[in-house]
Amino acid sequence: MSTVVKPIQRRLIKLVPSGQRLTLTQWTARQTDRWSSRNARRQAVARQHPLQERERLLTGIIACFDSAGCEYFRIPDHRYNHTQLGVLPENHDTFVSSVLPALRTAELRVTRWPCENGQAWSISLPKSNHRCIVALWNSNGEAMVSPVQNSLAVKRSEGPLLVQGEERDFSWLYDDAADGRKYPTFPSLIAPDTFSIRFPIDVVYTWVDGSDPDWNDRKNRALEKLGRSPSKLSSNDSRFANRDELKYSMRSLFAFAPWVRHVYLVTDDQVPSWLDESSSRITVVSHREIFRDVGVDHSFNSQAIETRLHHIPGLSEQFLYFNDDVLLARPTSPSKFFTATGMTHFFPSPARINGMPVNDHDIPVDQAAKNNRRILMDRFGSVNRQKMKHTPHALNKEVLREIEAEYPDRLRETATQPFRHPSDISLTSSLHHYWAYLTQRATPGHARLFYAGLEQASTPTRLREFLKGASYDFLCLNDADSDGIAPDLLHEVCQSFFERFLPEPSPVEKRND
Repeated sequence: MSTVVKPIQRRLIKLVPSGQRLTLTQWTARQTDRWSSRNARRQAVARQHPLQERERLLTGIIACFDSAGCEYFRIPDHRYNHTQLGVLPENHDTFVSSVLPALRTAELRVTRWPCENGQAWSISLPKSNHRCIVALWNSNGEAMVSPVQNSLAVKRSEGPLLVQGEERDFSWLYDDAADGRKYPTFPSLIAPDTFSIRFPIDVVYTWVDGSDPDWNDRKNRALEKLGRSPSKLSSNDSRFANRDELKYSMRSLFAFAPWVRHVYLVTDDQVPSWLDESSSRITVVSHREIFRDVGVDHSFNSQAIETRLHHIPGLSEQFLYFNDDVLLARPTSPSKFFTATGMTHFFPSPARINGMPVNDHDIPVDQAAKNNRRILMDRFGSVNRQKMKHTPHALNKEVLREIEAEYPDRLRETATQPFRHPSDISLTSSLHHYWAYLTQRATPGHARLFYAGLEQASTPTRLREFLKGASYDFLCLNDADSDGIAPDLLHEVCQSFFERFLPEPSPVEKRND
């Protein structure tokens, strides 16, 4: 499915002055929604929270089992939108005579599940992509055998010893802070798997609100003290604009990766108005706290801030770093970012780093990549040729500490630059990945990224195509340089998309009770 503006639209857009192109495409997209009720309904369908969807389905099914007095047991399934329940032979008749009729009258869709040896049923909610497979297990004389494949085994040989398993025993899509229900199962079914990730994973966000008068005063004083003008892309308003991307990124995190242990939000003494600071799921960290060792109180340089993230007190050894404009686009397992042994996955971009030395014509991200190159050549005799995609970054504190120990002056130089500088390195979004890879602690991964620049005329149309169900892992709605475009228009582009994609509040938002 194409997510680009059609050729004829592209040619027409080029006839419009560049400053008005985004206005035209956003207006056209609004008219398309208004004129086509079918398309508007299709795009307005809210994405269902996968955990809530599973809870609703399991609650309805288990109620039917309990009312019929029929025993069941739960089976792990590695697919986020599948659940499995098993029924032993002594309960087959009760299931067929009592549970099945109850399921069919409980507004659940019940269909036979194809299997060669035995019987199984697929049960789902209307208009839902989550299903529960109920399988009638049989005895082959030596062991109990499932008629359908499951994530661990099809046979169970131990006696009728049931234990209570937690949600994390059955699926990687679990929420430790919210999940309280336990399910009967057998020990062999929930024994720890070799490839399962058992270590805690935290998330770090960096965020700024460029509309804050106090913050702007600090920024202007820092510019005056600097005595020079940093590059436009280091200090323009777009770099610090706040359009509530963080709120929706956190919604995507808690909906699609609820296994995250804790969230840390790094800010320059700022707190989003919608954030519930009393939530046990999040901690706001001031620049002062992580920059104390280098004598910095405030930083306007994201590359400097990134050199200090591993100094956050209490942060897990393996963690994820999100820019506030990066979102998860669908349910995502920890194995997307880490292996069970703690190795990290990184996602190289097809974009290349040119071989020329650092110069004033380079954009800041390229300058940092070239400075990384010097370190990698010095340490490993290796050249980094590819940039990294705008995705969440999986990081290992051991690697970050090691780089800091070997190149303390380079990290300190970047950390003390108030704005992006040609001498900066990009520690978390590039250097860490190459260093970890060359020391056998990281490996390239695969990720489908939907990337859109807010200043691009095609963005409103592409975002509407995204809402129709394109399969991406991550989404980045970047604003590198939208100065000159009406802020209200940019806000509308963001809000109209975000509210359709992620309408459900996250656990760290204030409640409007």
